[in-house]
Amino acid sequence: MDVAKARGSMIFGTAAYTKKPPMKIRARSPSHGSVVSISGVNYEEVVVQTVRHQGVIHNRVGCMMDDYSGGGAETGLIAAFLGLYVVFILVAYLFYGLCFGKVLQKAGKPMWAGFVPIYNYMLLLEIVGRPAWWLILLFIPFVNAIVAIICCIDLAKSFGKDAVFGVLLAIVSFIMWPILAFGDATYQGPSVTQG
Repeated sequence: MDVAKARGSMIFGTAAYTKKPPMKIRARSPSHGSVVSISGVNYEEVVVQTVRHQGVIHNRVGCMMDDYSGGGAETGLIAAFLGLYVVFILVAYLFYGLCFGKVLQKAGKPMWAGFVPIYNYMLLLEIVGRPAWWLILLFIPFVNAIVAIICCIDLAKSFGKDAVFGVLLAIVSFIMWPILAFGDATYQGPSVTQG
């Protein structure tokens, strides 16, 4: 007689179906003192019940299945890492948005635009004197790196700095953008004249 029945996460019977690697479990029946062995998966707890069916006594072995084999420490470390990563990304976004906004504000544009993706680059192209269609070039892999360096050089020249400052603005932006944003550099107009 098959006595396998599922009740929530409790599985009764002689076999459990799962994708986890098998492990031998031995349980002692509280009523008979006999040892019951089953092959199954990783279990947290083994429960043995004695049931009577049509005058015959059957031992029912129930196992609490461990649905997640990873320990709590690993889960906590992953959650902590992801939480710190999200906080880092948020702080970096706010920092660069603030720096970008201050640079735009020096050029007579609204500061809030520094926090708006794509729109801030449209304004950047405008203040350095490049055409708006260059925005499309920023979405092409490898080309975008070259265009970004050219735009940073143009931006540096628009604020009275040299080309080396512009290259550094592109390469070590976490240092150079705050210098440009909070330093004494003033906007002198577009560095590129279209004609």
